[in-house]
Amino acid sequence: MMSKIIFSCSCQVFKDSVHGTIELHPLLVKIIDTPQFQRLRNIKQLGAVSYVYPGATHSRFEHSIGVAYLAGELLKAIREKQQDLGITDWDVLCVQIAALCHDLGHGPFSHMFDLMFIPEARRLKAIKQTVKENLICYLIRPPSNPSEKRYILYEIVSNERNKIDVDKWDYFARDCHYLGMKNSFDHERLIKSARACEVDGEWQICYRDKEVFNLYDMFYTRFSLHKRAYQHKVKNSIEWMITDAFLEADKHLSLSKAINNMEKYTQLTDDVFEKILNDSSGKLDDAKAILLRIHRRDIYSCLGELISQKSKEELQVSISVAGQLMWVVHDSSNVDNSAGLSKITQNVPKTNKNINRLSLLSVSRWLFRFLAPPLDTETYVAALHTVHKASHLSRPGLKAGKLFCKSSVNKHLRLCMLLALSIF
Repeated sequence: MMSKIIFSCSCQVFKDSVHGTIELHPLLVKIIDTPQFQRLRNIKQLGAVSYVYPGATHSRFEHSIGVAYLAGELLKAIREKQQDLGITDWDVLCVQIAALCHDLGHGPFSHMFDLMFIPEARRLKAIKQTVKENLICYLIRPPSNPSEKRYILYEIVSNERNKIDVDKWDYFARDCHYLGMKNSFDHERLIKSARACEVDGEWQICYRDKEVFNLYDMFYTRFSLHKRAYQHKVKNSIEWMITDAFLEADKHLSLSKAINNMEKYTQLTDDVFEKILNDSSGKLDDAKAILLRIHRRDIYSCLGELISQKSKEELQVSISVAGQLMWVVHDSSNVDNSAGLSKITQNVPKTNKNINRLSLLSVSRWLFRFLAPPLDTETYVAALHTVHKASHLSRPGLKAGKLFCKSSVNKHLRLCMLLALSIF
């Protein structure tokens, strides 16, 4: 009886800038009308990309609604053609809830804040705070058991198998719309050809072979967005500056501790940028100075970009070597002021070190202080950003590293920096 009551309720109509007129179940609307979800209105979908493309000011709020709509359309299309799968209205609704909630855990400026402050477990906790049901979390981050027919439910929102999912379909279309770029990928056509198939004992969502060029357009769109927007050197530079400002402000605003308190985290949005700028207490002056540089367009300089064709495993070895170098250069007894990279590498300890993204920054800073001692110590590397390959169409293992510096540098230092990065 309860099921009939819920599914007999009239849907609410939304006018979406990308998908047009869409309808959402009343339960989805209830979730939308919560403080946790409304918070997404104040988190830009593309972080600092708006400093390069002024029109890219759309939010995680509208993206999440669009993903929920597409999730329902895809699953209902599969159910209509394959009723033997036993997909129910509840299944459709649960997948739509997962789609609606999949971005709830994002912090200010999206991935910039996430990579610095938030482990994956914390992002899922934010989702659980709104929807207390483990199934929803599994639909966002699926378990590994593809032998059952219902496993296709886990590939709707986040497809770890081949990255073809409704999350990407929406942000490809939405980002292209607001960036002013052409999107040749037709997700509506792809939805119509979707089927659930068993391949080598595993159930997955498949598409007709005639859609191969449509899928090619999808991955090319992804590649193009990464090259022209997501990994734009100015965008990356500004996001590193915002990161530095947030790290300075963390001493007083406790941004890193907010992730442990869901009530406080709900209040954490892109507005923290303006909060720092408008502070008059004097406590945030160091952070404010960095953000004021962004307003003056006095941004970190991009020193260069390196491409590595190493495999993922080989790249991990390079990162391990970089971590060992970090431990060497921290010990001034091993490196004198005239030392070059060759001497540093001769003193690499034999022990393996685990190194993360933050450690790479330390490697860069210390290495280049020793490599170019005549320069002011304030001239040092601000960031080394390793970009994941844009799509599976890229050459296997292809990686790109961009290097940024906080102030102007001469050609000698530039060469030293690129030399040090040659391990990648």
